[in-house]
Amino acid sequence: MEGQFTVKASRLYDSVSNKIIDDGAVVVCGDRVVYAGAASGLPSIQGDELSFENHTLLPGLIDAHVHLTMDGGADPVLDLTRDSLPKASFRAVRNAEKLINAGITTVRDCGSQGYVSVELSEAERSGLIKKTPRIVACGPPICITGGHGNFIGMCCDGPDEVRKAARTIIKNGAKFLKLISTGGVITPGSTMGATQLDPPEVAAAVAEAKKLGLKTAAHAHGTEGIKIALKAGVNTIEHASYVDEESIELFLQTGAVFVSTLIASQRQIEHIHEIPAFIGPKIIVHIEKEKESIEKLIEAGVTAVAGTDAGTPYNPHGELYLQLITLSKLGLGNLGALKAGTIDAATALNMESDVGSLTTGKKADFIVVKGSPEKDLATLKEVCSVWKNGIRIC
Repeated sequence: MEGQFTVKASRLYDSVSNKIIDDGAVVVCGDRVVYAGAASGLPSIQGDELSFENHTLLPGLIDAHVHLTMDGGADPVLDLTRDSLPKASFRAVRNAEKLINAGITTVRDCGSQGYVSVELSEAERSGLIKKTPRIVACGPPICITGGHGNFIGMCCDGPDEVRKAARTIIKNGAKFLKLISTGGVITPGSTMGATQLDPPEVAAAVAEAKKLGLKTAAHAHGTEGIKIALKAGVNTIEHASYVDEESIELFLQTGAVFVSTLIASQRQIEHIHEIPAFIGPKIIVHIEKEKESIEKLIEAGVTAVAGTDAGTPYNPHGELYLQLITLSKLGLGNLGALKAGTIDAATALNMESDVGSLTTGKKADFIVVKGSPEKDLATLKEVCSVWKNGIRIC
């Protein structure tokens, strides 16, 4: 369907007001929304029309933390280290198709083999590949020698090496920088809460990103690593598993957000006997603390953004709805969780002028689901139709 057209549904989710509008409609011209709201307010020229009874229109969903070159097998790190770059690229394309079919029209890739996700992002922007979300990619994360994520990261020791790495990664097309502030789950020999990058190292990377108006993200489970990242001005804290009162106050002072990926931990617990043996003991000790931290952050009013860490063990791409359900149960409620997976995620990615809400002038990214997601987020599991840039994907 080309030119101008209208899609109507029984309900429309307005992520800006965080409310449901009955008898909603979206009018699209080219790749942009020209009207979104109640059908009673439709402009006189609407073009062709599609109607969905007992369905809900929503902005395209946003998964703020994925790994496109990993596909959620029992040991995706081993698979990744064995992959050639061409094979990793094919894997990423397949995962991208799963994501768009699930109604996830934008993703932030938080670390891939080589610059595969950066190149895939460029291919999407140029129109070379159509069946993919738009992708914000960091390329290789910045980590310490032997630290968490070293299997895909750029290993650095000292502020000068970090500064050079940041400049190199940006030169090669990254749209944000990912820093490994603490140990993690899926790296052998890595202690989850242990601080890795030191304060001057984190500060060096943040300074380079700020020069070009780019955002920064920090993988940070441990309390001290969270504080180091926040004090340096990092924009998003990934996981944020062990917070205390001081770190919560730093979130509120700096305006940083946390990207919850609890679904990854839940999946590893579910498959505890199938994943690599070294992971199990970490997750068993860790998962309740991660839940407690999410509850504390939400209660304090820190902005939550939804991510899945898709690609990690038994955590396939395209299941953002499970993370939204988790955030709802831990304090956001259903509408708050939808906001975390739409406009709040778009703002965290510095993309709120284009995506994240059904607003006049924004990209025509939207989905249709049967039923009422504000009542039952599981309705997001079955996406009926997906539009991206005004083009129907499925």
